[in-house]
Amino acid sequence: MQQSEAYVEHPQENPWLYGQGTLMLLIACTLILSLPHWSLALSKRAADLREELLQQDPRYWPLRAQPPRTPGWELPLLPYSDQWKSSTDVLQPLVAAIAWHPSEGVHEDLLQRITDGAIEPLLHPDDDFNLFFVESETDSGRLELIISEPYLLTIKTEEDLLWLMLRLEHEYAHYSAWKRGESLMPTIPEQGTLDDQQYQQALDSACSKFFTSESQAYTAECRLGLSWGMDPLVGLCGYVDSPYWHHALFLNFAGSRSGKDSACLYAWATQAGHPRPEAFRQNLY
Repeated sequence: MQQSEAYVEHPQENPWLYGQGTLMLLIACTLILSLPHWSLALSKRAADLREELLQQDPRYWPLRAQPPRTPGWELPLLPYSDQWKSSTDVLQPLVAAIAWHPSEGVHEDLLQRITDGAIEPLLHPDDDFNLFFVESETDSGRLELIISEPYLLTIKTEEDLLWLMLRLEHEYAHYSAWKRGESLMPTIPEQGTLDDQQYQQALDSACSKFFTSESQAYTAECRLGLSWGMDPLVGLCGYVDSPYWHHALFLNFAGSRSGKDSACLYAWATQAGHPRPEAFRQNLY
């Protein structure tokens, strides 16, 4: 009983308890001091796992860098006019976007070609696109500018007009390439007209030309958009003029409704520098 009271009233005099407390304190200090090392080890392991995923599975192939900051410049001043807003002519927004476009090629060359009849604007009832050029099937050397009528009818504000100007910048890059002798849309031979190897080579060549053409057009569109503080590719334009630009374009194409199952995925992944482009090779035979 006397020992028990001494134990309760003076625990510091119990050598076993004192030693155990010291030991626990040392263990706690050791744990606290080692936490940063554990954290570093876990971070390194996470990085290693990420690198393994990048090499093994193309689904885990994110962009490896952050985009540069996009300039937050002021939007360009547009001449005030209610004409294109109130006009009954559905093409009036297109005319206004061309006439006020900051690019000399668009507001002079493109407008002159339309006025001369060398380019014919044609309205289309579909609403799943904006506008694009095609070569005329009836008149060699003449282009048609296909425009979505539902899209034009949505243009109500000057900001809407700026987005149309960006699309015009994109399409004018394609038009400029066509004037240099390049095809608007690379031709893919019909399957069965060539043997398997020749068909695959022709397909890869056409897909690569398409990727290069779109890279040039999106470069022009993104540069103009970023100068206005706008990003037509929803974050990916920040990679333009960087080593990761083709990576960004690949993700844009592969993630689109029409591109995710495209036979061009292998060629696009190759041009983008994907670590395993063969993962996108489809059995076409």
